[in-house]
Amino acid sequence: MMNNSCSSVQRPTRPAIIAPLTLSVAFMSLLMGPIQAQDASTAWFGQATPQKLQSAEPSSGRDTLPIDSLSLQNRDMDDSDSALSGARIARTMQDIIAISQQSKAAGDPLWGRIGGTRWELMTAEYLAEKFRQFGLTDVHIERMPRNPQWWPSEWEITLLGDPSYGGGSDNVTLHTAFPAQPSPSTASAGIEAEVIYVGAGTPADMLGRDVNGKIAVYHAIFKPGAYSYTGRGLADRLIKAGAVATIAVHEIEANVQFYNRFAGSLEGPGFTISGDDGVFLEAMIAKTATVKPLRAHIKLSSGPRQGLTTQNVFGMIAGTSDEYLMMTAHTDAYFDGAYDNASGLATLVALAEYYARPGAPVPRRNLLFIGTGAHHSGTPGTPFTDTGLQSVGTAYMVDHNRELLGKTVLVLNVEHTALTAVVTGIGDIIATTTETARHLAVSNRSPFLLKHLLEAADRYGVIVPTMTNHFPGGDASNLLRADVPIVSLISAGFWYHSSGDVAENIPTQGLERTARMYAYFLDRVDTAERAEIEFGVPTD
Repeated sequence: MMNNSCSSVQRPTRPAIIAPLTLSVAFMSLLMGPIQAQDASTAWFGQATPQKLQSAEPSSGRDTLPIDSLSLQNRDMDDSDSALSGARIARTMQDIIAISQQSKAAGDPLWGRIGGTRWELMTAEYLAEKFRQFGLTDVHIERMPRNPQWWPSEWEITLLGDPSYGGGSDNVTLHTAFPAQPSPSTASAGIEAEVIYVGAGTPADMLGRDVNGKIAVYHAIFKPGAYSYTGRGLADRLIKAGAVATIAVHEIEANVQFYNRFAGSLEGPGFTISGDDGVFLEAMIAKTATVKPLRAHIKLSSGPRQGLTTQNVFGMIAGTSDEYLMMTAHTDAYFDGAYDNASGLATLVALAEYYARPGAPVPRRNLLFIGTGAHHSGTPGTPFTDTGLQSVGTAYMVDHNRELLGKTVLVLNVEHTALTAVVTGIGDIIATTTETARHLAVSNRSPFLLKHLLEAADRYGVIVPTMTNHFPGGDASNLLRADVPIVSLISAGFWYHSSGDVAENIPTQGLERTARMYAYFLDRVDTAERAEIEFGVPTD
């Protein structure tokens, strides 16, 4: 059995986007047409196993252009802006990622800055120390309970070899396998069953397919982020239809693991795999069908981890009034969590240092910087399956900091602040020279806020879609209950909740773009009247 399977594959076998990633010739042949008849004289019909592919040298036949991310063409070169430099923000981000790496080194099966663990507390303490170094006042950590965390401790998916597949067809373990919340444990002996492929799991795909007593395998795509995941809820439907377990093959040309709460079920174990594992499994389902249907062995030990405590961390720069501008960023993360949310935390730190710099103008309003806890969880008292939008830290603020929120004129949610855009679908994951677009939201649709936010985005080249429903997705959405205007800029991102969410995928210039955009925007909000922020019209 795999113990701490997360350690098996931390990053794509080939660098995530620094150089093109080629999975295999087999992957391309699968894309090009139907599988041809195979001579079963070699192991697994002559198909290279995932382990063999992952140990081979990549060869894409493409050249990497000598070009970096797009530079800032409209940057403010004042020395006082050094806190907002991309390189400086990236160093802070690396400090935060290093805390996740300590969790991995400690052997945590579910590793990262998981809400309610000591690693998340270390992250909050890191922020508090930074706030003190910058001279912020009222720096403190406020702790609170969270609901239980679903916690997998051991798991495995093994494809069972058979002599009919060719001599030497030994069992193959899928190392990108990761269980999906809230999957329950299997019996101690695990589950051995025939594998059945159901395509994308649509009603048309399910015609003539009987999943009862079988391990159902389906193909799932992020288009373009986790919230447009084609496999959302499918595992639960398949298990309720009789499948004993499910495996989602994520269509991604990288050998990474995913913490995917959309691929799980309370009724039975659901898993995700990716990269070479997915290519091999789908090929073997097809090739074994005319000989002896493929069987697999699945095992999982999981359950709720009780008694966890999370925290919010505060630091303030005093203004000249009793009103507040609040900036929030959540402290927890799965795996390295570079985009989600070390990038946001590092940007929050940069903004705190920028506004606390020697000689900085005294703001009109108190600037309150908050690292919020346990974003990826439910509220205390809810079951470990409840993750919804109930981030513990912000929910706690609504319930316990009403007076503070009543004096707050704006919340800026600093989350997922830069991610390199990629091109996929040709056997590679190829970096572009710019960042992904992020959903822009102004919760109260204030013309004043929208005007200056778009002005700031244009000034620094921050990419946003041309349409919005103004719902502030992410950690700050709880604060809608406090009737406070919220501004956010966020996307789930290509590497959402995966071991591929690493620092190499975060563009330094993108971090600087977003930080400067936020500072430019906040400067204009701080001088505006509250009525203008809440209900006003654009001013010239």
